[in-house]
Amino acid sequence: EWGEYILVHKNYVGEDGVGRLGNFFIHLFALGPDASSKFSAQNAIWFWESDIWKTSDTQLDRKSNYLETIPLGKLDAPQRFRPNYAQVQQYLPFLIEAYLARQPGQQLYIAAPANSMEMIASLIAGMTQCLPQQLLKDLTFSTYEPDVTKSTAQIVGTSWIASAGKEAATAPAFTSQFYREKLAVNCYTGEQSTLRGHPLTVNNSRVTTLASQFARYAAECLALDDVAS
Repeated sequence: EWGEYILVHKNYVGEDGVGRLGNFFIHLFALGPDASSKFSAQNAIWFWESDIWKTSDTQLDRKSNYLETIPLGKLDAPQRFRPNYAQVQQYLPFLIEAYLARQPGQQLYIAAPANSMEMIASLIAGMTQCLPQQLLKDLTFSTYEPDVTKSTAQIVGTSWIASAGKEAATAPAFTSQFYREKLAVNCYTGEQSTLRGHPLTVNNSRVTTLASQFARYAAECLALDDVAS
């Protein structure tokens, strides 16, 4: 409605003042219409785990409700996130191909264990780095959602914590039916939707072939550059 993007960071803080669990501290940037035209999802993913985020109200002046304005130039400053493309090379082709071959508006889902959530961020960073801005213009993403079915983002990440004494693979992030009905990949088990003939991808063999070839080539280039650096 306002023609602007928001960049949201949600940090789990555990108990509130009376001991109730399930509380989050949320910090967001409202970019405004002018900045939104210069700031894209490609920029946003680099703020994953950035130290620019406030993660507790103890970092704020409780006597004031004033929040300082952050210049866009400060958001352009280098962030500490360094994606590991070699780590996610086997999953990058799926995400890139699925994004290119999906029908308009279809969502993509990524799952990874809670101790490997950087894989989700690396996949999104890799995809945005190898595609032209025209294809990323309206891209939205969330690196973590407790219930992926409630998210409206185009790329939705989720994670889980393995129960004591159990392997992470025993946690069914997505069901078999979910892979058939949605476009999803699990970065722990390697399970993923079959894109060819999937009801949510375009029915055009030339497009799907080109998307597949480009996705594999782009993933290889990203991983090689990552190793070289």
